Amino acid sequence: MRDIHHRNTRNIVPLGIRIAVSDLEQSHRWYKEVLGLHMEMADDGQSSVHEIELPDGAKEPVFWLVPETMPGTPDPGVSLVCHVGQLGKIVTDLRDAGVTIDSEPTLRPGTAVPSAIILDPDGHRIVLIGD
Repeated sequence: MRDIHHRNTRNIVPLGIRIAVSDLEQSHRWYKEVLGLHMEMADDGQSSVHEIELPDGAKEPVFWLVPETMPGTPDPGVSLVCHVGQLGKIVTDLRDAGVTIDSEPTLRPGTAVPSAIILDPDGHRIVLIGD
């Protein structure tokens, strides 16, 4: 992961938006052909990502498509995905601050890092992935 300098007290870094889709191939083609976005299918065929290129040549994901039935997809629909250090500590701190924890930190099937899900005041899911 790139070293991103930002100011926030909890060291939460937004990574992008995950969109769970019913047909990955169809959605990949739609975003690419109809909207004209540069979409890249992952080597394993389990996701499609739209990235932007930064002035230094680095690429950053904006959003990615995943099958709604993919193991490890925490919820259907759209969710903001963020990286955090010390996932367990962050979740505890957020709980203490009154944030609703929808899913405790766990390593979901088909994933390489643990994640938790919190809800914003309107009930939108925010997926926290981390150590």
